[in-house]
Formats: sequence, C-alpha cells, structure tokens
Amino acid sequence: MEHKILLPGDDQGHNAILEYQFPNGIKINAVGVPQSWDTPLGPTWSYIIEHDELTVIDPGCYGTITSLKDGLEYLGHSLESVGSVIISHGHMDHDGNTKELIARSGANLYAHELYSILKEVDRWQIEHEWRGSHSNFPDMEDPDVIDRVSVNEKQTRNLKITHPVQDGQTLGNFEFYYTPGHSPDELCIKLDNVLFSGDHILPRITPHPSMSLSYEPFKNILPKSYQGGNEYYGLLAYIKSLKKASSIESIDLVLAAHRAYRYGQFNLIDLSRIPEIIDHHKERCVEILHLIETGVRDLTELTHKTFSNRVLEGNQFYSAFTENISHLEILRDAGDIVFEGGQFLDVSPTGSNHFIGLIDNC
Repeated sequence: MEHKILLPGDDQGHNAILEYQFPNGIKINAVGVPQSWDTPLGPTWSYIIEHDELTVIDPGCYGTITSLKDGLEYLGHSLESVGSVIISHGHMDHDGNTKELIARSGANLYAHELYSILKEVDRWQIEHEWRGSHSNFPDMEDPDVIDRVSVNEKQTRNLKITHPVQDGQTLGNFEFYYTPGHSPDELCIKLDNVLFSGDHILPRITPHPSMSLSYEPFKNILPKSYQGGNEYYGLLAYIKSLKKASSIESIDLVLAAHRAYRYGQFNLIDLSRIPEIIDHHKERCVEILHLIETGVRDLTELTHKTFSNRVLEGNQFYSAFTENISHLEILRDAGDIVFEGGQFLDVSPTGSNHFIGLIDNC
C-alpha cells in the first residue's frame, strides 16, 4: 500500500487531503474535516471511496460542509456526485454534515439499525433526566456543548436510513460489523483488506467508552431484540467488541476517524492496536483500584487524581468522570469495589482483585 499527502492542511490535519493506493487498484482518499469548535481532537477523517459509486464514510461535523465540499472538488468530485453515505455512529463529529450532503446529492444512507431509532428521541433530555436522578453525578454544564448537541440533534433527527445495517451484512463492496461500546450504534466497515473503524479503534489515543448504566434509560426505546440485557453500553461491551474486531480476517490497514494523520505524519495501524487499547484499560483499572485502596473514596476526588496531568474544567471534567465510571463499573462487576448507597457518592474496596479475569474472559 502506498500513501501520500495531497494537501498537508495544518499541524492537526484540518483540511488535509490524503491518498491510500492499494496494489489491487483500490484508491481511498481522506479529507480532514474540522470540528465546528476548538478541540485538541483534530479533524474527523472523512473517507472517499471511488468504486461502483462515490461513497463517503463519516462526512464530519455540522457546520463544516464547505471543508468536505472543497476536499471533494480537489479530488475532482462534488457534493452532488456522492452516491452513498456510510455513518460509523451517530455522534455529531461524524454525522453532522449528513443531512445537507444527502439533500444536495440524494445519496443512499447506510448506518446501523439503531441509528435512526436513537435519532428519533431527545437523547440529551433523556440523559439529563437520569443523571439528575443520581446524587453527586455531574451533568454537562458547558452551554456551548449543550448548544452543539442540540443543533446536531435537530440536524439529524429526521434522517432516514435507506439501508439499515445489521451485524455481518455485506452490502455492495462493504462488509459491516457491529461493534458497540463507544456508541451503541457503532459500526466497523470492511472494504477488501481495509477496516474503517470510526471511533472504535484509534491510533495514539483511546476512545471514550460509554457507561453501562446508560442502558437502563434507553432500554425501552430499543427494539425488543435489544432489551434482553446490556451488550451495547459500557467498557465491558466495548472490550468485547474490540475482541470481536480482532478476529476479522484479512485486515492489513485500519483507517480511523481521528488521528490517522497528524503533525505531517501518517499514524498507520492494523488490528495489533487492539491489545494495546485493552491493556490501557487494564492499567487504568489498576490505577483506580489502587487509589481507592489507599483511601480515595469520593468520585470527584478520584477523577481529579486519575487525570492529574490535565486541568479538568466544565465538560472536560464531565468526560473524565464518566470515563472513570466505566472503569468503576468493571471493578464493581468483578466484585472488587462497591458503590456506597448505590448513588455514586463514594466507593469502597472489597479486598479482591478479579477485574483482569473479567476482562480476559469476556
């Protein structure tokens, strides 16, 4: 596989255009579509595939359609020439431009079958209400974040999937794998020997896992086949999906939605990145359990100590807190800690250390 920079963009890769050329003739381009706010995450990489028809995977954040348009035009295409749009999952930095892109092109829309179901409800309001029911559980208080979430929900609420996807389906040239955990509607998409991983597998950084307790407020919204037990939310669900992805055959390259290119360098990965991510979460569980065993019981203090290398303010604290909860849920499920009062006020160790076995055997 040959890869080259067509346009360098800035240091983060915003508005960069990349090319991946494979010996079998497949060519994949990537456009670094910026976010509509300042963030160290960098752009969302929108992948452009010229095959039977022009396909865009993850068109990027709402408010940035001009960047996608300019990238397509540089490559000799247009928004109107797009035949298919594939969404890896329904987060605003991935699907925000979808409504306008489809309005301009009339493209078919491929996404997991849960995508449109979750778009039909006010996810923000549901999450806000159940978080408020837990004592000492922080909510997103940053008005800019709340506004962005609200705008994106309005942009994507009435999107209709022309091709709802289930696990293991092959549609056209693409094979789809259901990999929930970061998001309950996450897909990995295989084309020949390439896996488009969305936010499921990332180079350099680890995806933010959801919390398993999110399942309860959303359970009754999901189809009956998804109501028998939680396999869709939480760190354990995410790790199970990582292991599932590791068994996908004949993958030479994983193309992620973030950090695929940065500071003028390609961050090329394959499925060997998966055990590195799992090991990171084991190490984080070790760190958190040690803090608890040495007397840190308050979850706010625990979050600040776990992320002591960062200044946690506003939504950054919320993200760190919820990431900690996802690890605490594994420690709880393994029997290594208990939540006092069941209200996320503080935690206590039980003296056991079973979480590694739970992760290894899930």
